Amino acid sequence: MMRALIPALMFTGIFGIAEQMLKDRFEKISRKESVIFSALSAAAVVFGGNGHYIVYGLLKPFISIGLTNTTSYTWHKDIDVDSMSYWFPDATRYIGYNPDVDDKTIHEFPCYSFVLGDLHAHMVNIMIVILIAALLYAFLKNNSNGKKKFCLPQLCMLGLAWGLCNFTNYWDYIIYAVVIIITIIFGNLHSGKSKMLKRMVSQFGIILITGYLTALPFTMNFKSIFKGVGVAGHHSAIYQLIILWGIPVAIAAMFVVLMVYRWLKSKGGLIKRLQALRTPDVFAFILCCCAIGLIAIPELVYVRDIYEGSYSRANTMFKLTYQAFILLNICSGYILYSLLQTRKKPLHIAAFILLALQILLFGYFFNAAGSWFGVLMNPMERTGLNALNYLDNEEFADEKDALLWLKDKAEKEEIKEAIAEAPGDSYTAYERVSVITGISTPAGWKVHEWLWRDSLNGIEKRTKDIDGFFDGTKDAEKIIKKYNIKYVFCGLREVEKYGKDVKDRVRKMGKVVYEKSGAMVVEID
Repeated sequence: MMRALIPALMFTGIFGIAEQMLKDRFEKISRKESVIFSALSAAAVVFGGNGHYIVYGLLKPFISIGLTNTTSYTWHKDIDVDSMSYWFPDATRYIGYNPDVDDKTIHEFPCYSFVLGDLHAHMVNIMIVILIAALLYAFLKNNSNGKKKFCLPQLCMLGLAWGLCNFTNYWDYIIYAVVIIITIIFGNLHSGKSKMLKRMVSQFGIILITGYLTALPFTMNFKSIFKGVGVAGHHSAIYQLIILWGIPVAIAAMFVVLMVYRWLKSKGGLIKRLQALRTPDVFAFILCCCAIGLIAIPELVYVRDIYEGSYSRANTMFKLTYQAFILLNICSGYILYSLLQTRKKPLHIAAFILLALQILLFGYFFNAAGSWFGVLMNPMERTGLNALNYLDNEEFADEKDALLWLKDKAEKEEIKEAIAEAPGDSYTAYERVSVITGISTPAGWKVHEWLWRDSLNGIEKRTKDIDGFFDGTKDAEKIIKKYNIKYVFCGLREVEKYGKDVKDRVRKMGKVVYEKSGAMVVEID
């Protein structure tokens, strides 16, 4: 259900923010216009892809654009994709993969996460990110036009939401600390020089203390994998950045330049001219500048973690540009409408072109959903949101009944013990038992376990123990006691990894409580 809930909350949240910005800035805007351009912002984040889809998905099949003459990248060379077709994950693995160079990066965005059902921290935390954005706009609005409100409720809620980011997605904790500070600065421009600094410090102090207390139960027992910051040794090709970010950055850049131009033309001192800016304009300006900065940072530095060498920039670019995509598109509908209201014809033309390109990006969702779920309009052929549907695939079909039987048993009984299954690599058919049933298993996906613990030692020891448990090279009784194993699952993956004899070894470990087709469940005596 979260797979549907998160995009739904994101769409309604962004729609509400964008509509409020439009109504606050344009008093005479019609209901129809506000709905259309608010929906444009929301749809751009939830359903939109990046420019890669337009270039490689729409243009490349018809014309030669002089770029790399391939659509199938090294990243998924094991997948059977026609050279002229478009495989939607390519939009998230472009820099470093096409062309194939020693700089592998990741640049995902919400629509891709929603289609895959990628319920990792960056996707789950979207709900909190949108709440933070809404609270920041409320804070700015309550401090506009000389109102000078302290906004204690918003500050406490901001602290709570920001503190949650500390343990839901720490990258967002750092990113939105910067966004919050900048917003507080702009929100206090009406306070007067004598009180401005005091108010800013006290307001951020409330957020900091509230956030610290919110995160304290988690941080007390958490060891960070942060190893410092490194200087980027690789840099993206300019044309690749333009393909990926050209459309939203062009929208943002036009608005930022227009804002600066109007500010320079206005009269009065620095503070007075800043105070004259409208609240929605200020908010859009902040989001645009922060987003552009997030895109630029991976070209300069990267956060050091387990990803090094060819993948040094991967995680940094992934987490920063993911939020950049959200921030840029939150205000995209507002900016495009603002540009269309100016009296300058060149801006009108540019806005219409960017609007058309923005709408074309929605095609990414239909391509991705069609590739992933099947024929969308035919309920008999599409996969749907049921996470168990993939069990009908050939690699799981013989295990399906056993997995569902075990899932049903786990739902009826409180199974606190572990289940042994063959450990394997990330993004493979391994670890399917623990995923389907919710029963813990001694060793999960290798790379994910490595990343979460910043060490290979733990997962490698566990993997060797379970491998020895199945192949007979280690004392099974000791492994059972060590990991509190109650059940053993033996199916296609176990036979694939340990050979056909593994079934006989597992059968001798206890009582066979389920056996059908190619799967068997043994309960330890």
